Amino acid sequence: MQSYARPGVIFFDVAYPPQYPRDSLEGEDARLGWLAGWMKLRGLCPAGYDVQQRRPFDYLEDNPAGYAERWEVACRAAPPAPAG
Repeated sequence: MQSYARPGVIFFDVAYPPQYPRDSLEGEDARLGWLAGWMKLRGLCPAGYDVQQRRPFDYLEDNPAGYAERWEVACRAAPPAPAG
């Protein structure tokens, strides 16, 4: 979801299920794959993106699904069009 308070920031909420623990390479690969699929499905950031921050939910943030972390993602700038 995109942040109204912080334009240009996309929130991606993540979980750490037992089969993909927080501190495992397999878990990290799976979560990055989920993020890539989610971004592609929504047509976000065609020039790519960067995860700028991984953090726990703030006390007053809505988290009804009980996710473990909120990742803050920013789109990369598109390369300039070739001069013609």
